[in-house]
Amino acid sequence: MKFVITTAVTALVAFAMGLFLPWYSIALAAGLVAALLPQNAWKAFATGFLGIALLWLAVALYMDAGNNHLLSTKIASLLKLPAYSYLFVVTAVVGGLVGGLGALTGYFARALKN
Repeated sequence: MKFVITTAVTALVAFAMGLFLPWYSIALAAGLVAALLPQNAWKAFATGFLGIALLWLAVALYMDAGNNHLLSTKIASLLKLPAYSYLFVVTAVVGGLVGGLGALTGYFARALKN
């Protein structure tokens, strides 16, 4: 249950910070949550990865639906992807890696303090 809560808190904090700060604030949000909520290194990375990946996937799908898939279709053809839906996987993985590494940094900062 703590895993799910930490993942949700990471996504919510990252969303709130993303409203006012640049895109890389997701790493700060994931690091902050991982530093404040104690867990082991693998769970810290996994919650950061999953929280940010799901957030970015949801935001990308919402924005894509708003323009009838025009931009994603053109970008997919530009990148020579077989379908524009692969862009969402790439977006989620990139965001997830940034979030996971940010959470891992927060975990190690907490471990250094103790």
